[in-house]
Amino acid sequence: MYGEQRHPTDIERDTSHTTTWREMTQMQQRSQMSSSPSDHFQETNPGPSPHHSSDDPDQSLGECSEGSDDSSESARSVDEVEDTLSYLVKHGGVRNLNALLAIAVPPGSEIPDTCNICEWSFKDIKCMPSVQQKDWIEACCQKLDSLQEHRVYDLVNPLQGQRVIKNRWVFDQKTDRRKHIQLVAKGFSQVEGIDYDNVFSPVVQYKSVHLMIVLAAQQQWHMTSIDIKTAFLYGELDEELFMEQPEGFTIKGQEHKVFCLKQALYGLKQAALQWWKALDKSMACLGFRCTKSDSGIFVLTESSRPHVIVIVYVDDAIFMGPDRQLVQSKKAHFMKEWECWDLEDTKEFLQMKIHHQGTLISLEQKDYLHTVLEHFNMHNTRAAPTPLLQGYIPTPNESPKNPKCKSQYQQVISSLLYLMLGTRSNIAFAVTKMS
Repeated sequence: MYGEQRHPTDIERDTSHTTTWREMTQMQQRSQMSSSPSDHFQETNPGPSPHHSSDDPDQSLGECSEGSDDSSESARSVDEVEDTLSYLVKHGGVRNLNALLAIAVPPGSEIPDTCNICEWSFKDIKCMPSVQQKDWIEACCQKLDSLQEHRVYDLVNPLQGQRVIKNRWVFDQKTDRRKHIQLVAKGFSQVEGIDYDNVFSPVVQYKSVHLMIVLAAQQQWHMTSIDIKTAFLYGELDEELFMEQPEGFTIKGQEHKVFCLKQALYGLKQAALQWWKALDKSMACLGFRCTKSDSGIFVLTESSRPHVIVIVYVDDAIFMGPDRQLVQSKKAHFMKEWECWDLEDTKEFLQMKIHHQGTLISLEQKDYLHTVLEHFNMHNTRAAPTPLLQGYIPTPNESPKNPKCKSQYQQVISSLLYLMLGTRSNIAFAVTKMS
């Protein structure tokens, strides 16, 4: 036909389908006129070839295409879909609608996995339902407001040839369901000698934490905790660094501008060291001095006796001592210096749950262990009587390395090391052997 743009084969197929549909609807009208009212309202589940009569179970809506055994598989599948649609138009019903909903593609396939919040990106937040998306975006806005309050950056025009550091959002959730969001600089792009010099920052050792908790249990000391908000933002930078605007929050009309960082930011190579310098200076002003054996423990002494001991691990701190009033007073002075969350009596530290039962203090990491098992899809496996089989000797892998398996294995070992250092010293031999 003149002016027709379709291929002749497509024209013939469409014409055949139209003819088949007309014949089908005419058959339905004749069968509907001959059927009883009770049959008209009968509901059945839809299928590729719904039955109309109990006398002939092989009769279906697709019988009008007799002699089409030589047609292709694609044409047959289209006919089956048309049969199902015509049956639904005629009968409908709740069961038929439920069947369609059952085979529908669930929209939740795009929603990020809540078991791996740390792996989320800002794009994952945009895929969430509007209510959850609003909560997370509001938390991001609060983080940016906090950066402005601490005067972490100035918005400036980039210099020609100046290297600009990228960044990303990092999402997490505390055990008490508080949303924990950080704007993290991609410090791996920094160049040593230009963007930073020293990076080592001392932290408290696990054995020192255990020793202090034992001492608190024996002496019946009062223990109270705080969480320092945006701890790294208090460290002053010695170098001039530039960073791009965060994803999803670029200022309209000023997209070309960048952040000139004045204070340290999470992810920078020197951020932890700069924070520790600011913390050490602040503790000295409060009368505390750092111990020689562990730089994460600060002691306030009077008459050569410790009155208040502070354990600090980055942004988590425990204040303990025999005098409850003095401990609370020193904590209040510390909270005036730094913006903190008051966690009151110590119940958790470094993901170790701390339980007080009279003179007994017990530690456990059940919640963290359950999170690790869920992350590696091992929460339904059977427990083993021993951490490692007797006489087991690991053999080296001779086959080509799989980067994905290697990364996952390293994550498993690091998670087990964290458990081993915290509360499960009984798996030390097995973990060190497998590492």
